[in-house]
Amino acid sequence: MDVDEPRSLFLEALYFTPEDPMSTFTLTNPETPAAETASSGDDFSILEQRVVRAVQLLKKERDARSTAEANAATLQQLLDEQSSQLAETEGRLRALEQEREQVRGRVERMMKQLDEVGS
Repeated sequence: MDVDEPRSLFLEALYFTPEDPMSTFTLTNPETPAAETASSGDDFSILEQRVVRAVQLLKKERDARSTAEANAATLQQLLDEQSSQLAETEGRLRALEQEREQVRGRVERMMKQLDEVGS
């Protein structure tokens, strides 16, 4: 028996079902009993169903990942905008605190002058 003979027998035995040539395939061999061929067909049908479910799950997960990435991009943009607004607000706060200290110093000097004038 040639090394390529089992492969060629396998390839010769591959036939697609007439209902949907792309959905499933069966192995037929004149020496294989019909019950065993049906069992092989069932095995391939079960395998096909598992592959279809895996593909559907993969599509679902890819869609979820795409949605999550879009949400992450949107949130990152919002974070960047708010970070710049925060930096601007912090700058304004520091300026107002400095101005308050200056006003406080002036008020204290004026209070001292009033005390000196009143005494």
